[in-house]
Amino acid sequence: MADTVIRDATDEDFNAHSRCILLKLDIFFDGLQNDPLTVTREDYLIDADILDEAGAEDNNPLVAISANELSFSLYNEDGMFSPTNANGPYYGKIKVNVPIIPYMKPDMDDGTEVNWIKMGVYYVSDWNATVTGAAASITAGDKIQQVLMEPSPVIPVGLNKTQADFFQEVFDALGYAASISKDLNATLLYTFTEGEQKKFLQEMLQGAIAYCTCDKNGDIVVEPLDSTRPLRATITDADQIISVDSEQSIVKTYGGVELTYVLPQLTEAIQLLEIKEANVPAGIFTHNKVALSKGPAKVITNVYAITENKEVAIIDYVNSPWDITLITKNESTTQATSDLAVYGIAVDFVETILTDNVSNVLKVKNRYIQSTEYASKYKEILEAFVNSDMPTLTLQVRGNPLLNVGDKICVQSEKYNLDFTGVLQRINYKYVGSLSCEITLLNSDILEVSR
Repeated sequence: MADTVIRDATDEDFNAHSRCILLKLDIFFDGLQNDPLTVTREDYLIDADILDEAGAEDNNPLVAISANELSFSLYNEDGMFSPTNANGPYYGKIKVNVPIIPYMKPDMDDGTEVNWIKMGVYYVSDWNATVTGAAASITAGDKIQQVLMEPSPVIPVGLNKTQADFFQEVFDALGYAASISKDLNATLLYTFTEGEQKKFLQEMLQGAIAYCTCDKNGDIVVEPLDSTRPLRATITDADQIISVDSEQSIVKTYGGVELTYVLPQLTEAIQLLEIKEANVPAGIFTHNKVALSKGPAKVITNVYAITENKEVAIIDYVNSPWDITLITKNESTTQATSDLAVYGIAVDFVETILTDNVSNVLKVKNRYIQSTEYASKYKEILEAFVNSDMPTLTLQVRGNPLLNVGDKICVQSEKYNLDFTGVLQRINYKYVGSLSCEITLLNSDILEVSR
Protein backbone atom coordinates (compact mmCIF):
# COMPACT_ATOMS: atom_id res chain seq x y z
CA MET A 1 0.00 0.00 0.00
CA ALA A 2 1.41 3.37 -1.05
CA ASP A 3 2.25 5.92 1.61
CA THR A 4 -0.20 8.79 2.03
CA VAL A 5 1.05 11.97 0.35
CA ILE A 6 1.20 14.93 2.74
CA ARG A 7 1.50 18.41 1.27
CA ASP A 8 0.64 22.04 1.92
CA ALA A 9 -2.66 23.45 0.70
CA THR A 10 -2.73 25.55 -2.48
CA ASP A 11 -4.95 28.27 -3.91
CA GLU A 12 -6.27 25.69 -6.35
CA ASP A 13 -7.57 23.56 -3.45
CA PHE A 14 -9.70 26.46 -2.19
CA ASN A 15 -10.71 27.57 -5.69
CA ALA A 16 -11.93 24.10 -6.69
CA HIS A 17 -15.53 23.91 -7.90
CA SER A 18 -16.26 21.15 -5.38
CA ARG A 19 -14.52 21.37 -2.03
CA CYS A 20 -14.91 20.43 1.60
CA ILE A 21 -13.26 22.68 4.21
CA LEU A 22 -12.39 21.47 7.68
CA LEU A 23 -11.90 23.67 10.74
CA LYS A 24 -10.62 22.71 14.15
CA LEU A 25 -9.99 24.70 17.31
CA ASP A 26 -7.30 23.80 19.83
CA ILE A 27 -8.35 25.11 23.26
CA PHE A 28 -5.45 25.18 25.73
CA PHE A 29 -7.20 25.05 29.11
CA ASP A 30 -3.89 24.09 30.76
CA GLY A 31 -1.66 26.51 28.84
CA LEU A 32 0.16 26.34 25.51
CA GLN A 33 2.78 23.97 26.90
CA ASN A 34 0.16 21.24 27.49
CA ASP A 35 -2.12 19.23 25.23
CA PRO A 36 -5.25 21.09 24.09
CA LEU A 37 -8.89 20.10 23.77
CA THR A 38 -9.51 19.86 20.02
CA VAL A 39 -13.05 20.57 18.80
CA THR A 40 -14.46 20.14 15.29
CA ARG A 41 -17.89 19.93 13.68
CA GLU A 42 -17.83 16.21 14.42
CA ASP A 43 -17.96 16.77 18.16
CA TYR A 44 -18.68 20.07 19.95
CA LEU A 45 -18.10 22.88 17.44
CA ILE A 46 -21.30 24.49 16.11
CA ASP A 47 -19.96 27.47 14.17
CA ALA A 48 -17.06 29.93 14.10
CA ASP A 49 -16.16 33.40 12.81
CA ILE A 50 -12.60 34.66 12.30
CA LEU A 51 -12.04 38.37 11.68
CA ASP A 52 -8.63 39.49 10.42
CA GLU A 53 -8.25 43.16 9.56
CA ALA A 54 -5.75 45.96 9.09
CA GLY A 55 -8.02 48.34 11.00
CA ALA A 56 -11.56 49.18 11.98
CA GLU A 57 -13.57 52.05 10.51
CA ASP A 58 -12.36 55.52 11.48
CA ASN A 59 -12.52 59.12 10.27
CA ASN A 60 -9.15 58.52 8.61
CA PRO A 61 -9.98 56.23 5.67
CA LEU A 62 -6.56 54.57 5.49
CA VAL A 63 -5.95 52.71 8.75
CA ALA A 64 -7.22 52.35 12.32
CA ILE A 65 -5.91 49.88 14.87
CA SER A 66 -8.07 47.01 16.09
CA ALA A 67 -7.58 43.48 17.38
CA ASN A 68 -8.39 40.43 15.28
CA GLU A 69 -11.20 38.35 16.73
CA LEU A 70 -12.32 34.74 16.93
CA SER A 71 -15.88 33.91 17.99
CA PHE A 72 -17.47 30.48 18.10
CA SER A 73 -20.19 28.34 19.67
CA LEU A 74 -19.83 24.94 21.33
CA TYR A 75 -22.47 22.32 22.04
CA ASN A 76 -22.70 22.48 25.82
CA GLU A 77 -23.43 18.82 26.52
CA ASP A 78 -24.41 18.32 30.18
CA GLY A 79 -23.11 21.81 30.94
CA MET A 80 -19.52 20.69 30.30
CA PHE A 81 -18.56 24.16 28.98
CA SER A 82 -20.36 26.15 31.68
CA PRO A 83 -17.89 28.11 33.85
CA THR A 84 -20.08 27.69 36.95
CA ASN A 85 -20.64 23.92 36.63
CA ALA A 86 -18.57 22.48 39.49
CA ASN A 87 -19.04 18.97 38.06
CA GLY A 88 -17.82 19.93 34.58
CA PRO A 89 -14.46 18.64 33.29
CA TYR A 90 -13.17 22.20 32.75
CA TYR A 91 -14.45 23.78 35.94
CA GLY A 92 -11.91 26.31 37.21
CA LYS A 93 -10.11 26.32 33.84
CA ILE A 94 -12.56 28.45 31.85
CA LYS A 95 -10.87 31.81 32.30
CA VAL A 96 -9.95 34.99 30.49
CA ASN A 97 -6.79 34.62 28.34
CA VAL A 98 -7.13 30.86 27.73
CA PRO A 99 -5.25 30.43 24.40
CA ILE A 100 -7.12 29.13 21.34
CA ILE A 101 -5.59 28.29 17.96
CA PRO A 102 -7.87 27.77 14.93
CA TYR A 103 -6.78 25.73 11.91
CA MET A 104 -8.30 25.19 8.46
CA LYS A 105 -7.59 22.84 5.58
CA PRO A 106 -9.31 21.29 2.55
CA ASP A 107 -10.47 17.68 2.96
CA MET A 108 -9.21 15.92 -0.16
CA ASP A 109 -10.99 12.92 -1.68
CA ASP A 110 -8.01 11.65 -3.72
CA GLY A 111 -6.06 10.10 -0.86
CA THR A 112 -3.91 13.22 -0.40
CA GLU A 113 -3.39 14.49 3.12
CA VAL A 114 -3.07 18.28 3.47
CA ASN A 115 -1.37 20.11 6.32
CA TRP A 116 -3.49 22.24 8.62
CA ILE A 117 -3.21 26.02 8.11
CA LYS A 118 -2.74 27.94 11.34
CA MET A 119 -5.11 30.91 11.48
CA GLY A 120 -3.63 32.88 14.39
CA VAL A 121 -3.43 32.68 18.17
CA TYR A 122 -6.31 34.06 20.22
CA TYR A 123 -7.00 34.57 23.91
CA VAL A 124 -10.44 34.24 25.53
CA SER A 125 -12.04 37.57 26.42
CA ASP A 126 -15.60 36.36 27.06
CA TRP A 127 -17.20 32.94 27.70
CA ASN A 128 -20.97 32.74 28.13
CA ALA A 129 -22.84 29.58 29.04
CA THR A 130 -25.36 28.42 31.62
CA VAL A 131 -25.43 24.97 33.17
CA THR A 132 -28.68 24.18 31.36
CA GLY A 133 -27.89 26.09 28.16
CA ALA A 134 -27.55 24.19 24.90
CA ALA A 135 -24.58 26.20 23.67
CA ALA A 136 -21.60 28.11 24.96
CA SER A 137 -20.59 31.32 23.15
CA ILE A 138 -16.94 32.30 23.24
CA THR A 139 -15.11 35.41 22.05
CA ALA A 140 -11.32 35.72 21.85
CA GLY A 141 -8.91 38.40 20.65
CA ASP A 142 -5.30 38.27 19.52
CA LYS A 143 -2.22 39.90 21.11
CA ILE A 144 -3.26 43.34 19.88
CA GLN A 145 -6.20 43.14 22.27
CA GLN A 146 -3.76 42.52 25.12
CA VAL A 147 -1.49 45.37 23.98
CA LEU A 148 -4.39 47.82 24.04
CA MET A 149 -5.20 46.83 27.64
CA GLU A 150 -1.67 47.31 29.01
CA PRO A 151 -0.81 50.29 31.24
CA SER A 152 0.52 53.15 29.15
CA PRO A 153 4.33 53.17 29.11
CA VAL A 154 6.38 56.23 29.97
CA ILE A 155 8.47 56.99 26.89
CA PRO A 156 10.74 60.05 26.81
CA VAL A 157 10.56 62.50 23.93
CA GLY A 158 12.91 61.27 21.20
CA LEU A 159 14.82 63.07 18.45
CA ASN A 160 15.25 62.18 14.76
CA LYS A 161 13.99 58.61 14.82
CA THR A 162 12.58 56.68 11.87
CA GLN A 163 9.00 55.51 12.06
CA ALA A 164 10.29 51.93 12.33
CA ASP A 165 12.62 52.74 15.23
CA PHE A 166 9.84 54.56 17.06
CA PHE A 167 7.39 51.66 16.65
CA GLN A 168 10.10 49.34 17.97
CA GLU A 169 10.67 51.57 20.99
CA VAL A 170 6.95 51.60 21.79
CA PHE A 171 6.48 47.83 21.58
CA ASP A 172 9.67 47.25 23.58
CA ALA A 173 8.32 49.58 26.28
CA LEU A 174 5.01 47.66 26.26
CA GLY A 175 6.91 44.38 26.63
CA TYR A 176 5.76 42.79 23.36
CA ALA A 177 7.90 41.43 20.55
CA ALA A 178 6.98 42.91 17.18
CA SER A 179 8.31 42.64 13.65
CA ILE A 180 8.56 46.18 12.26
CA SER A 181 9.13 46.81 8.56
CA LYS A 182 12.28 48.80 7.80
CA ASP A 183 10.36 50.34 4.89
CA LEU A 184 8.83 52.66 7.49
CA ASN A 185 11.84 54.90 7.08
CA ALA A 186 10.44 58.44 7.20
CA THR A 187 12.13 60.48 9.93
CA LEU A 188 10.20 61.97 12.83
CA LEU A 189 11.86 65.12 14.16
CA TYR A 190 10.39 64.52 17.64
CA THR A 191 8.75 61.34 18.90
CA PHE A 192 6.31 61.12 21.79
CA THR A 193 3.33 59.16 23.09
CA GLU A 194 0.23 60.52 24.78
CA GLY A 195 -2.67 58.80 26.50
CA GLU A 196 -3.72 55.19 26.06
CA GLN A 197 -2.25 52.78 23.52
CA LYS A 198 -5.26 52.80 21.22
CA LYS A 199 -5.05 56.56 20.89
CA PHE A 200 -1.35 57.03 20.22
CA LEU A 201 -0.81 53.80 18.24
CA GLN A 202 -3.70 54.73 15.98
CA GLU A 203 -2.25 58.19 15.33
CA MET A 204 1.21 56.67 14.78
CA LEU A 205 -0.11 54.12 12.29
CA GLN A 206 -2.19 56.67 10.42
CA GLY A 207 0.78 59.04 10.22
CA ALA A 208 2.96 56.26 8.84
CA ILE A 209 0.26 54.89 6.48
CA ALA A 210 0.90 51.53 8.13
CA TYR A 211 -1.13 48.73 9.64
CA CYS A 212 -0.54 46.67 12.76
CA THR A 213 -1.90 43.15 12.97
CA CYS A 214 -1.04 39.66 14.19
CA ASP A 215 0.07 37.18 11.56
CA LYS A 216 -1.10 33.58 11.45
CA ASN A 217 1.55 32.55 13.95
CA GLY A 218 0.12 35.06 16.40
CA ASP A 219 3.07 37.46 16.12
CA ILE A 220 2.67 41.24 15.95
CA VAL A 221 3.71 42.84 12.67
CA VAL A 222 3.74 46.47 11.53
CA GLU A 223 3.85 46.98 7.76
CA PRO A 224 3.42 49.97 5.42
CA LEU A 225 0.11 49.94 3.61
CA ASP A 226 1.54 51.87 0.66
CA SER A 227 4.60 49.72 0.00
CA THR A 228 5.35 48.21 -3.39
CA ARG A 229 4.12 44.61 -3.43
CA PRO A 230 3.62 41.91 -6.07
CA LEU A 231 0.21 40.68 -7.10
CA ARG A 232 -0.67 37.79 -4.78
CA ALA A 233 -3.74 36.35 -6.53
CA THR A 234 -6.49 36.94 -9.07
CA ILE A 235 -10.02 35.92 -8.15
CA THR A 236 -12.91 35.52 -10.60
CA ASP A 237 -16.54 34.46 -10.91
CA ALA A 238 -15.32 30.96 -11.72
CA ASP A 239 -13.37 30.35 -8.52
CA GLN A 240 -14.09 32.71 -5.60
CA ILE A 241 -16.57 35.54 -6.22
CA ILE A 242 -20.12 35.09 -4.94
CA SER A 243 -21.36 38.70 -4.90
CA VAL A 244 -20.05 42.27 -4.88
CA ASP A 245 -21.04 45.15 -2.64
CA SER A 246 -19.60 48.47 -3.80
CA GLU A 247 -21.48 51.72 -3.38
CA GLN A 248 -20.92 54.16 -6.22
CA SER A 249 -22.47 57.58 -6.62
CA ILE A 250 -22.14 60.56 -8.96
CA VAL A 251 -22.16 62.71 -5.79
CA LYS A 252 -18.90 62.18 -3.94
CA THR A 253 -18.78 62.29 -0.15
CA TYR A 254 -15.93 64.83 -0.13
CA GLY A 255 -14.89 67.58 -2.49
CA GLY A 256 -11.30 67.74 -1.34
CA VAL A 257 -8.83 67.28 1.52
CA GLU A 258 -7.65 69.35 4.47
CA LEU A 259 -4.53 67.94 6.10
CA THR A 260 -3.19 69.46 9.31
CA TYR A 261 0.37 68.41 10.12
CA VAL A 262 3.03 69.84 12.44
CA LEU A 263 6.46 71.41 12.26
CA PRO A 264 7.68 70.66 15.80
CA GLN A 265 10.23 72.79 17.60
CA LEU A 266 11.58 73.11 21.12
CA THR A 267 10.50 75.98 23.34
CA GLU A 268 12.81 78.07 25.46
CA ALA A 269 12.87 77.15 29.16
CA ILE A 270 9.30 78.04 30.18
CA GLN A 271 6.96 77.50 33.09
CA LEU A 272 5.28 74.13 32.62
CA LEU A 273 3.27 74.13 35.83
CA GLU A 274 2.28 76.45 38.66
CA ILE A 275 0.23 75.36 41.65
CA LYS A 276 -0.95 78.27 43.81
CA GLU A 277 -1.03 77.88 47.60
CA ALA A 278 -0.53 74.13 47.61
CA ASN A 279 -0.91 72.39 50.97
CA VAL A 280 2.43 70.96 52.06
CA PRO A 281 2.14 68.55 55.04
CA ALA A 282 4.88 68.34 57.61
CA GLY A 283 7.75 66.01 56.80
CA ILE A 284 8.44 64.36 53.44
CA PHE A 285 5.28 64.13 51.34
CA THR A 286 4.55 62.77 47.83
CA HIS A 287 1.89 64.86 46.12
CA ASN A 288 -0.65 63.56 43.62
CA LYS A 289 0.36 63.42 39.98
CA VAL A 290 -0.41 66.70 38.16
CA ALA A 291 -0.69 67.28 34.42
CA LEU A 292 1.76 69.77 32.96
CA SER A 293 0.16 72.80 31.35
CA LYS A 294 2.48 72.44 28.34
CA GLY A 295 3.67 69.17 26.87
CA PRO A 296 5.25 66.96 25.90
CA ALA A 297 8.17 68.09 28.04
CA LYS A 298 11.61 67.29 26.62
CA VAL A 299 13.35 68.03 29.89
CA ILE A 300 12.57 69.49 33.32
CA THR A 301 15.08 72.23 34.14
CA ASN A 302 13.95 73.59 37.52
CA VAL A 303 11.39 73.02 40.28
CA TYR A 304 10.66 75.55 43.00
CA ALA A 305 8.69 75.92 46.19
CA ILE A 306 7.91 79.63 46.20
CA THR A 307 7.15 80.63 49.76
CA GLU A 308 8.35 82.89 52.55
CA ASN A 309 8.69 79.77 54.67
CA LYS A 310 12.28 78.65 54.13
CA GLU A 311 11.49 75.29 55.69
CA VAL A 312 9.51 74.14 52.61
CA ALA A 313 11.32 72.73 49.55
CA ILE A 314 10.80 70.36 46.61
CA ILE A 315 13.36 67.61 47.17
CA ASP A 316 12.53 65.30 44.25
CA TYR A 317 10.10 64.63 41.43
CA VAL A 318 9.06 61.92 38.97
CA ASN A 319 7.85 63.04 35.58
CA SER A 320 6.67 61.84 32.20
CA PRO A 321 6.47 64.17 29.19
CA TRP A 322 2.90 65.03 30.20
CA ASP A 323 2.76 65.05 34.01
CA ILE A 324 4.81 65.31 37.17
CA THR A 325 4.72 64.03 40.74
CA LEU A 326 6.39 66.36 43.23
CA ILE A 327 7.97 65.28 46.52
CA THR A 328 8.23 68.01 49.14
CA LYS A 329 9.88 68.37 52.52
CA ASN A 330 8.38 70.58 55.19
CA GLU A 331 10.76 70.80 58.13
CA SER A 332 8.20 72.46 60.37
CA THR A 333 5.80 70.46 62.54
CA THR A 334 2.65 71.86 60.95
CA GLN A 335 1.16 71.98 57.46
CA ALA A 336 2.28 74.90 55.34
CA THR A 337 1.14 76.45 52.06
CA SER A 338 3.42 77.19 49.15
CA ASP A 339 3.31 77.98 45.46
CA LEU A 340 4.93 75.15 43.52
CA ALA A 341 6.43 75.80 40.09
CA VAL A 342 7.97 73.61 37.39
CA TYR A 343 10.11 74.89 34.50
CA GLY A 344 11.41 73.03 31.49
CA ILE A 345 11.73 72.73 27.73
CA ALA A 346 8.75 71.37 25.79
CA VAL A 347 7.97 70.43 22.21
CA ASP A 348 5.81 73.01 20.50
CA PHE A 349 3.71 71.57 17.69
CA VAL A 350 3.35 74.34 15.13
CA GLU A 351 0.30 73.34 13.09
CA THR A 352 0.44 73.76 9.33
CA ILE A 353 -2.49 73.19 6.99
CA LEU A 354 -2.60 71.94 3.41
CA THR A 355 -6.13 72.39 2.10
CA ASP A 356 -8.15 72.42 -1.07
CA ASN A 357 -10.24 75.55 -1.54
CA VAL A 358 -13.52 73.69 -1.80
CA SER A 359 -16.42 72.96 0.47
CA ASN A 360 -16.97 69.65 2.28
CA VAL A 361 -13.35 68.55 2.72
CA LEU A 362 -12.07 65.38 4.37
CA LYS A 363 -10.27 66.68 7.46
CA VAL A 364 -7.25 64.73 8.75
CA LYS A 365 -5.01 65.94 11.56
CA ASN A 366 -1.85 64.12 12.60
CA ARG A 367 1.14 65.07 14.77
CA TYR A 368 3.28 62.24 13.37
CA ILE A 369 3.38 63.98 9.99
CA GLN A 370 6.28 66.34 10.63
CA SER A 371 7.60 67.61 7.32
CA THR A 372 6.10 69.47 4.38
CA GLU A 373 7.51 66.97 1.87
CA TYR A 374 5.95 64.00 3.66
CA ALA A 375 2.68 65.91 4.19
CA SER A 376 2.42 66.60 0.45
CA LYS A 377 2.81 62.89 -0.34
CA TYR A 378 0.24 62.03 2.33
CA LYS A 379 -2.26 64.54 0.95
CA GLU A 380 -1.86 63.06 -2.54
CA ILE A 381 -2.97 59.68 -1.20
CA LEU A 382 -5.95 61.20 0.61
CA GLU A 383 -6.90 63.12 -2.55
CA ALA A 384 -6.70 59.93 -4.58
CA PHE A 385 -9.06 58.32 -2.06
CA VAL A 386 -11.70 61.04 -2.16
CA ASN A 387 -11.47 61.33 -5.97
CA SER A 388 -11.74 57.60 -6.62
CA ASP A 389 -15.00 56.28 -8.05
CA MET A 390 -14.37 53.06 -6.12
CA PRO A 391 -11.90 53.56 -3.23
CA THR A 392 -12.85 50.28 -1.60
CA LEU A 393 -14.50 47.09 -2.73
CA THR A 394 -16.32 44.58 -0.51
CA LEU A 395 -17.01 41.09 -1.83
CA GLN A 396 -18.66 37.93 -0.63
CA VAL A 397 -16.33 35.11 -1.62
CA ARG A 398 -15.99 31.40 -0.96
CA GLY A 399 -12.86 32.03 1.11
CA ASN A 400 -9.19 31.19 0.81
CA PRO A 401 -7.36 30.89 4.17
CA LEU A 402 -4.00 31.22 2.38
CA LEU A 403 -4.65 34.92 1.70
CA ASN A 404 -3.43 37.48 4.25
CA VAL A 405 -4.17 41.06 5.20
CA GLY A 406 -1.85 43.23 3.11
CA ASP A 407 -1.96 40.95 0.05
CA LYS A 408 -2.51 42.59 -3.34
CA ILE A 409 -5.51 40.99 -5.04
CA CYS A 410 -6.96 41.43 -8.52
CA VAL A 411 -10.74 41.01 -8.89
CA GLN A 412 -11.97 40.16 -12.39
CA SER A 413 -15.69 39.63 -12.83
CA GLU A 414 -17.69 39.53 -16.04
CA LYS A 415 -20.89 39.18 -14.01
CA TYR A 416 -20.28 42.48 -12.19
CA ASN A 417 -18.23 44.15 -14.96
CA LEU A 418 -15.25 44.52 -12.64
CA ASP A 419 -11.50 44.72 -13.09
CA PHE A 420 -10.23 45.98 -9.74
CA THR A 421 -6.92 45.61 -7.94
CA GLY A 422 -6.63 46.33 -4.25
CA VAL A 423 -4.89 45.58 -0.98
CA LEU A 424 -6.68 43.26 1.44
CA GLN A 425 -7.78 45.29 4.47
CA ARG A 426 -10.32 42.97 6.04
CA ILE A 427 -11.12 39.24 5.93
CA ASN A 428 -14.10 37.79 7.80
CA TYR A 429 -14.47 34.00 7.63
CA LYS A 430 -17.75 32.33 8.59
CA TYR A 431 -17.79 28.58 9.18
CA VAL A 432 -20.90 26.46 9.69
CA GLY A 433 -19.55 23.21 8.28
CA SER A 434 -18.95 25.05 5.01
CA LEU A 435 -16.82 28.14 4.61
CA SER A 436 -17.77 31.57 3.29
CA CYS A 437 -15.96 34.86 3.58
CA GLU A 438 -16.31 38.61 3.22
CA ILE A 439 -13.28 40.61 2.13
CA THR A 440 -12.63 44.34 1.77
CA LEU A 441 -9.99 45.72 -0.59
CA LEU A 442 -8.50 49.22 -0.69
CA ASN A 443 -7.93 50.39 -4.26
CA SER A 444 -4.20 49.95 -4.96
CA ASP A 445 -4.21 52.94 -7.34
CA ILE A 446 -4.78 55.16 -4.29
CA LEU A 447 -1.72 53.80 -2.48
CA GLU A 448 0.49 53.96 -5.57
CA VAL A 449 -0.41 57.52 -6.62
CA SER A 450 2.69 59.17 -5.11
CA ARG A 451 5.27 56.69 -6.45
